[in-house]
Amino acid sequence: MKEFNDINFNSWLVGFIDAEGSFTVSTRGGELQFVITQGYRNLFVLYMIQDYLGFGKVFKQSSRVFRFAVQDKANLGNIIDLLNGRLVLDKRKENFKRFIEAYNKRYGANKVFKDTFIRPTLNDA
Repeated sequence: MKEFNDINFNSWLVGFIDAEGSFTVSTRGGELQFVITQGYRNLFVLYMIQDYLGFGKVFKQSSRVFRFAVQDKANLGNIIDLLNGRLVLDKRKENFKRFIEAYNKRYGANKVFKDTFIRPTLNDA
């Protein structure tokens, strides 16, 4: 797995994904996808994430909407490793747990969901 060494950027990225990321499992064939969707004014954010991670694709969804997407086994595994045990929002954690289960089933992997009890306050980043 690629080493993500910038602690400040990692923390920002995890929080951004917690708020904006999407983990999807296709009902047809069980294909997996991680996506972040942004309006054209924030397109630079998607390219910044792609550049930092070193993988994923940015593409135009419509005239004003763009997506950063990851669909391959290795890099979905990297996303799981980056986020596991670091998400805060309960709804996102539930979705992420189902995504890990689908990843394990599709690829014969054995990644274990790690819960966290981190609760941000107004006194921390």
